[in-house]
Amino acid sequence: MIALGGLTGAWLLSRSGETQTVLVVAQAVARGEAVTATDLTTTELPVDVLNVRTVPSTSLDEVVGAVATADLLAGTVLTPDSITEELVPGPGNSVVGVALTWTQMPGQPIGSGDHVRFVATPPVGGEMPAADPETIEAVVINTQATDAGWLVNVELPTSSAPQLAALAATARIALVIDTVG
Repeated sequence: MIALGGLTGAWLLSRSGETQTVLVVAQAVARGEAVTATDLTTTELPVDVLNVRTVPSTSLDEVVGAVATADLLAGTVLTPDSITEELVPGPGNSVVGVALTWTQMPGQPIGSGDHVRFVATPPVGGEMPAADPETIEAVVINTQATDAGWLVNVELPTSSAPQLAALAATARIALVIDTVG
């Protein structure tokens, strides 16, 4: 055990001299703004020592033109989560989070990009509606497991957002998957 600990320590010490060139924010970029080449610089960081996800300097061409997902402060290391191709929600759209129990959704997993419909359901033990139930279409942004089921964050037209939020508050709702991805 002592020999193994010594070997591990020696290996870590030998690795501490290795560095990688990563992208750093040179001047502040506000959330939603496009990143330009002049907004970025590079720095050397130790390899695998900080356990931080970084963007290598070789990715500069892919980063330029991307949109900041949060305010980027000068001097901070750029991470993959700091940028995106398109900020959500897009113009004319909104994001609504809908908490669903296990019985309000299919047993099939859902993921980002899935096209879904939320269907208004009658009260438990209530009669089936005579007409087709109200439905609201949306695209899944992401999901998060909860103790009771799932929180499903969706993007949809701003005009439909209040209707979905109100429907979700009643808990009389079911999710239908229309297309995956």
